[in-house]
Parts: sequence; structure tokens; C-alpha cells
Amino acid sequence: MPSARCGSSWSCRSSLRSGECSSGSASTRRPSTTRSSTTPCSTTSPTPSTNSSTATDVSDVHVAFVRAVMIGREGLHRPVLLDMFERAGAAEATSYIATGNVSFRVETDAVPAVVESVEADLERLLGRPTPLFVRPLDDVVALVDSNPFANAPRGPVRDEVVTFFRDRVPDHLAPPIEAPNGDFVAFAAGPAELFSVVIDRDDRQPSAPGGYLERLAGEPVTTRAVTTLERIVEKLTGPGR
Repeated sequence: MPSARCGSSWSCRSSLRSGECSSGSASTRRPSTTRSSTTPCSTTSPTPSTNSSTATDVSDVHVAFVRAVMIGREGLHRPVLLDMFERAGAAEATSYIATGNVSFRVETDAVPAVVESVEADLERLLGRPTPLFVRPLDDVVALVDSNPFANAPRGPVRDEVVTFFRDRVPDHLAPPIEAPNGDFVAFAAGPAELFSVVIDRDDRQPSAPGGYLERLAGEPVTTRAVTTLERIVEKLTGPGR
């Protein structure tokens, strides 16, 4: 079976079926209004859209995914989190959903300083290391536009999720990676992300892939539903891109 690891092109995605192209998802999967059911396999990287009624210039907009937090718990209220970014030098900090997702504007070479400052503030507040996983908005747009779950395994899928690594996916984590209890399958990899489907269970709540993949990788990761990424992109670039 060929590796499902991809290179730098977001549209490079392989299925578990020896590289077959899939025309869509099974009827048991979550319906989507944002993905084409006839998207072909491609080796051409999509061009991110920057036409937006919300952000006319996204070249210096980034999205931070905060690991293992819920807004409103442990003193981490939305204004507190946004203030951390603003005091670190970021502009236009905006929070999305309750799972710790923040967009902000800053020049690319200033991102490491923002990350260092916010992580230090989070550790002081929460009493534990709390890493950020930051991506340029252009990269998040390209990820969503690439329709990465078009070639996902068919079956009773509960969730489609993306696991973010800090820099790159370790070489030894080559998909497919299946949970020992069968709760999920990481079926494809991007440059610094793994793409997984969580299997629907009649008898119990299935576990998400983050914890298991983190143990295999030996480093922190954070996981988001692809619908969360879609909502962030729509908010920042406008509907109907």
C-alpha cells in the first residue's frame, strides 16, 4: 500500500485504497455544503482566495489553535485570551468557538514573539504548559479549499478532524494509522497535519485521535473538526469565496 503522506501541496491527498480517487463520501458521513462531491484528485496546489468583505489583505493574518482549553473555564474567558494576544503585539485578535481558536494580524517575523508571550501568559494562568499551533490564514484557506476529506475511508463516520503538529508530521507517523480500539483512522497527512475520521459508535462515545497521536509522536498536538476550520475561513474571508 502506498504511503498517504503528502508533500507541500494541499491538494495532494491519498486514500486508504492504494491511491484511488474518490468522488465523494458515503451517505452515512456528515453532509457538507462546502465541498464538491465531484472533486478530482489533483497535484496542483489550490490558490487561496483573498477576496473578502471581511479582510481585504490577509497576508499578515494568522490563526492560532490553542491546545486543550475551553473558553470560560479555568479563568480563561474570551477577553482574557484576546488581551494576551494584544499585549504580545498582535492586532485585531478575534476568538472563534469555545475551543481556543484566535485569528490575529502581525507581520510574519513577529509571530514567534507573539507565541512565546501568549504561551507564557497561558502557563501562568492555567498552571501548565499550553502550546499554540499557528498557521497563516492563507494556509488554512488552502487546506479547506483542498477538500482533504474527499478521499476519506467510507463508513459510519461521526467526525472529520485535523490534527496539527508544531512544525511537521514526524516521519514515523505514516498513514494509515488506526486506533487500537477502532475509534478513528488517520488516513492522510499534510506537511504538518494528519487527517482523520472518527467512527460512529452505537455503544459508546468514540475517542478523538489527538491523545493517541500525541503519544505516538512524542510531542504536543492539537485537533480541530474540519467544520471549525471552515467557519473560521468563512468569517475571515467572507461567504461564497
